[in-house]
Amino acid sequence: MFFPKYINIPDIKSRFLRNRIQLLKDIVKGSLINIPFQNVTSFGVPRPGPKPIPSYKALLDSTLRGHGGMCGHNNYSLKVLLQSIGFDTYNAAAKFRRTLVEGSHVVCLVKIPPPFSVDQETEDVYLVDVGCGVPILEPIRLKDLPYKGRAGGFDFSYELSPDDGKIINRIHKGGDPFVGQKPKDYLCPQDYTINLEPRTIASIIPSWGQVYGEPDKSSFQSTFYIFRYVYIAPDNSDFKIACIRGKELLLITRESRTVQRFSSYEDLLPSIHEYFPQLLQHEVLQAMSNFNAIDQERKN
Repeated sequence: MFFPKYINIPDIKSRFLRNRIQLLKDIVKGSLINIPFQNVTSFGVPRPGPKPIPSYKALLDSTLRGHGGMCGHNNYSLKVLLQSIGFDTYNAAAKFRRTLVEGSHVVCLVKIPPPFSVDQETEDVYLVDVGCGVPILEPIRLKDLPYKGRAGGFDFSYELSPDDGKIINRIHKGGDPFVGQKPKDYLCPQDYTINLEPRTIASIIPSWGQVYGEPDKSSFQSTFYIFRYVYIAPDNSDFKIACIRGKELLLITRESRTVQRFSSYEDLLPSIHEYFPQLLQHEVLQAMSNFNAIDQERKN
C-alpha cells in the first residue's frame, strides 16, 4: 500500500471512519515531506528538446513509486489516492499570474461531508496543493479564507476574488522565498490564480504543451528544480524546506532563507543526495549530464 510505505500513515480505512479532517491533514503533511516536487524524471532524463506530454500512467507511476514529480504528477496522484480510500475529491486548474497559461498548474479540492465537517452539519471544502515550488503545508478550508501564510520571512495569502467566488488568488507581497526581497508591486513567480470549477485531468493536459513541447519557454527544460519539506513541526509553527534551483541550494524556514551557490552540478550532487534520497541516482546523473550539455550549447 502506498500510504504506509511512503508517507508513514497506517490504518487508513479506520482513521477515515473516525476523523477525516485530521487524516487529510496528515496525508498532506506526509506527502510534502516524502514525495518531492521534481523535474528530473520528466525533463532531466529525456534528451534535450521537446518532450511528450505525460500519459495518465506516467503521471501516476513516478509518484506511486515514491519519486514524486511535477504539479500534475503529485496533485493528480493525490486525488486518485484520496478517492481510493473514500474521499470526495477533484482536480482544478490554475494559472501562474506571470505566464497566464491556463491549466499550467493543478490543485486538489477535497469535500468533507457532515458529520465529519467542522460544524458537523454542513459540507466543508478544502484546497490542497502538494505540487508547487512553495506549497501550502496544510489543507485550507475555503470557509476560512483569506488564509495567511509565511515562508522565508515573507507573507503570502490565499484570497477569494471579490468579483467571482469561484476564483482564488495566491498573493505574495514584497517578495517570496525564491526571489528574495522585491517591491510590493512585484509579481512573484509563485503567485497563481485557481478556478475552483472541477476539471478532469484529460481537459487540463493539453495546456501543458508549451511547458513540455517548447524548451525555450520553460526553465524546467534546462536545469534542476527539486523541492520538498524536510521537516514540519507537529503544530505547523515552523518547518524546513530544501530546494534545488539550478546550481543553488535554498534552505527555507518560516522566518529565514539561505542560498548556497555552486560552481557546477557535480558540486551540487552531495546536497541532492542528502535532501532528496527519494530520487533515483541514475536519473539524477542522466539529468546532470543533459543539463551540462544544454549549458555548453548555450556557451557556444
